[in-house]
Amino acid sequence: MAITCPRILRRVERISRQNQPLGGRRVTGLMRIPFAGIFESRMVSQLRRVAITVLSIYWLALFLGTHLPLSGKGMGDHGDKLIHFLAFAGLAFLMSVGIGGRHPTWRAYLVVLSACALYGGFDEFSQLFVGRHCDVWDWIADVGGTATGLLAYWIVTLVAQAWRPAVDPNEPGVALR
Repeated sequence: MAITCPRILRRVERISRQNQPLGGRRVTGLMRIPFAGIFESRMVSQLRRVAITVLSIYWLALFLGTHLPLSGKGMGDHGDKLIHFLAFAGLAFLMSVGIGGRHPTWRAYLVVLSACALYGGFDEFSQLFVGRHCDVWDWIADVGGTATGLLAYWIVTLVAQAWRPAVDPNEPGVALR
């Protein structure tokens, strides 16, 4: 089946010209896999690079903080759950910025949710080996924080898109600010 609408053909041609980020080579299906070219300077905006750097430092601090032996009295059950909730909300938000960009898809949200849920389970299980306890309620707080971080990121992208001018830069006679 061939596309006969000239408007659609022009859009497909424009998109195919834009999908040549690596020195003029066409982007193939394999190159569209998440994380496939995440550190290519032409493909990653400055915000995403900063988010990935902050995410790496944040994730390392989160791992070290949860695997150091507890000293003295803990914060109690509710304080512990709040820390888990907030820590994973921040992790999910930073991961979403690094993966999703300006126009995240449902797949990006699913990748972040899955990665954070799996990491939360691994984190809880691996705490057994450093003399801490494994608690399913901590994991539930991790997943709840992840969902909240994803919701916050979704709201931020909606607000950012509302503030962005809805102008096609390829349209003739349009001046951008």
